[in-house]
Amino acid sequence: PPQCNVCSTKTNWKSILDGIMNAYMQASFEILLSIYNPNIYDINLTSASGAFMHDGIEFGTFSIDSALLKSQSISDDIVQVTFAPSGEQAYVMMTEYFQQELNFTVNTRLSASLPSLFNASLSTAINNIFVDLSSYDTQDETDKHLCNCK
Repeated sequence: PPQCNVCSTKTNWKSILDGIMNAYMQASFEILLSIYNPNIYDINLTSASGAFMHDGIEFGTFSIDSALLKSQSISDDIVQVTFAPSGEQAYVMMTEYFQQELNFTVNTRLSASLPSLFNASLSTAINNIFVDLSSYDTQDETDKHLCNCK
C-alpha cells in the first residue's frame, strides 16, 4: 500500500489553539504531504477527505486535491485543513494540550482508480487513526524519510 509522511516542518498546535481560544473560532492551514506509491501501477487519487474528532465530537476537516500517484515514485500534495471547535471544546483541548494530555482521532474517506487496469475504482474509509500530542515535541522528530524538505 502507499506510504505517507507529513512533510510540513512544523505544526504550531499552541498557536492554532491560542487563536481558537481568542475568539478566532476557525483556523485554516495547509500541510505538505509526500505519498510513496510502491505499486507497479499508477493510482489516480480522485478524492481524499476526512474529519478530526476529539472525545467523539468533530472539530475539523481536511481534504486533498486529486492527484496522480505515479508507480514506484513519491508525489507531493497539499492537505487543506480547517479546525473549528466550539468554544467549550477549544477550552478543553487547550487545557489538555498544556497538561500534555491532548489526543484526537482522524477519520478518512479515500477514492481512487487504476488507469492501467481499465480505470478500476475503489473507495475505502479508514477510521479512528489515533494522533497523540501528549508527547508532541516542538523539534518535530516525526518520520520524514519520504520528504524532500528534511
